[in-house]
Amino acid sequence: MRPLADTCGAISRLLSEVLVLERDPALRRMLAVAGGIDPDRSVVFARRSPQVWLAWGASSEVKVHRTPPPGHAILDLDSITRTPEVASAYHGSIESTRSVEAAATMLAPAFGCDGLMARSEFERLLAWSPLLEHSCYMAAADLSIVAEELREGLVSRFFRSEPLPAFELDSYWRCVHSLAHLVLLALREGRLWLPNMMREL
Repeated sequence: MRPLADTCGAISRLLSEVLVLERDPALRRMLAVAGGIDPDRSVVFARRSPQVWLAWGASSEVKVHRTPPPGHAILDLDSITRTPEVASAYHGSIESTRSVEAAATMLAPAFGCDGLMARSEFERLLAWSPLLEHSCYMAAADLSIVAEELREGLVSRFFRSEPLPAFELDSYWRCVHSLAHLVLLALREGRLWLPNMMREL
């Protein structure tokens, strides 16, 4: 099983690659120009999957789509960021805008790291679900093993008529709470990819 910290870190890095585009308008313009696109045009690019498209327009907001929205110029971001100069600027901006830290802060409640997740926090992540769903599915699979181990310990204590420590009950509750949110994030539109994944197992 992958350590959960590694899974959470991988999702944070994935999200940070998009958050940086909201935080750095100069980077957006540079990427558009590098792709031969008028920097004032609305832009869309595929990320990680042909079913995930991210777009920006006049505002700084980056939105995720299942198909390219009309009226947007298509940017080959993967090809552009292979250029050393562009790759350096892109990763330098991720660092200077603290996008990884921002992504980790957004994800912390989903992993039970910073209290229980509020509805507003969940809805914010839900907007990114097409980008995050595969990673959230893997995280949920890992977390389900942790939840089962915690449950077995509590059940064993119960049948031995031993007290159930509050910290173990709290850990189990947080784990199950996080698991539920990760499953919802992963399977909001899981019908689009989960059957294929199951057939490959």
